[in-house]
Amino acid sequence: GRLDYDSSGLILLTNDGDIYNKIIHPRVKVEKKYIVLCKGEFTNDEVLRFENGIDIGGYITAKSKIKILDKEKSKKDNSINTLVEIIIHEGKNRQVRKMCEAIGKKVLSLHRSKIGDIGVKDLKLGSWRYLKNSEIQDLNNGKETLKQKPKTNENKKIGRNDPCPCGSGKKYKQCCGK
Repeated sequence: GRLDYDSSGLILLTNDGDIYNKIIHPRVKVEKKYIVLCKGEFTNDEVLRFENGIDIGGYITAKSKIKILDKEKSKKDNSINTLVEIIIHEGKNRQVRKMCEAIGKKVLSLHRSKIGDIGVKDLKLGSWRYLKNSEIQDLNNGKETLKQKPKTNENKKIGRNDPCPCGSGKKYKQCCGK
C-alpha cells in the first residue's frame, strides 16, 4: 500500500502480485490501523458516521473503527486537537484524510501503524526490517487476519545457506542474498 507525501508509517514492499492482492483487496478485509491527529474535537455523531461509512465524494466507505486516544490544546491558537486511532480495511487514495475532511476535521498528522498484525511499533522513522518468517508464511497462505505465531528464533541472522525469508523456497545466497 502506498502513503502520500504528508503521511508516515508502514509500507510493505513486495514484487509478489499474489501477496499484494491478499493484503490490498477490500474483499479480504485486512485491517489497516492509522494514528491521526486532527484539528478539533469529535462529536458522538461524527464518530457514528465514521463507524457506519462516510461519503468521500461519490463513494461511501465501508464501516470503520475509530477510537479517541487523547485531546490536547493547540499551543498556536488554544483550539483542541484530537488524537484518534482509525481502522479501515479498504484503502482508497487518501481515504482517511477524505473521511476526516468529510466531517470537517483537518488532518494535522497521519501515521499508518499496522497492516493486519504487521506493525512498525519498534521501528524508527525511515527504518526498515525484513518480515519475520511467520509473517511471510501468513501472507503466502492468504490468512485474512495475518495473525503472528508465537515468537521463536525469527530474529536470528540469516546465513547464506538458510532458506530465503522472501518465501521463494531457495537458499538465501541463491535468491535475495546475491
